[in-house]
This record gives sequence, C-alpha cells and structure tokens, in this order.
Amino acid sequence: MNQSEIEPRVMRARQAAKYLSMSTWKLRNLVQVGELACIMGDGTSPWLFDRHDLDGWIERRKETL
Repeated sequence: MNQSEIEPRVMRARQAAKYLSMSTWKLRNLVQVGELACIMGDGTSPWLFDRHDLDGWIERRKETL
C-alpha cells in the first residue's frame, strides 16, 4: 500500500471541522462542553481529533422521525 493512499486517523481542528461540516468554533465548543473528545497535541496544533471519535459523535446525533 502506498503511503499517500492511507487515510489519516488523527486530524487537526480545521480538518475535523470540515469532516463534520461545521466551523472550527463550533467544533471547539463541542470539546469545551464535553460532547467531543480531543487529543492534546503539540504547539503547532494544540487540539487533534480522532476520526473514530468524530464518527461516534455523528452516530450519537442521528435521529429517526
């Protein structure tokens, strides 16, 4: 498998917000209120997001009518 074919599991805030179709401000608010977990990163990207956590948040938000 080529390295460029591997989907990254961990994303920066901007990438995670785009993945969830929301602003980075909304994403950060979800972390601050405890609805979404993040990984404390390094100085260049203080908050990192696991794709599995993002998918889990999506699943928890699904509703049927």
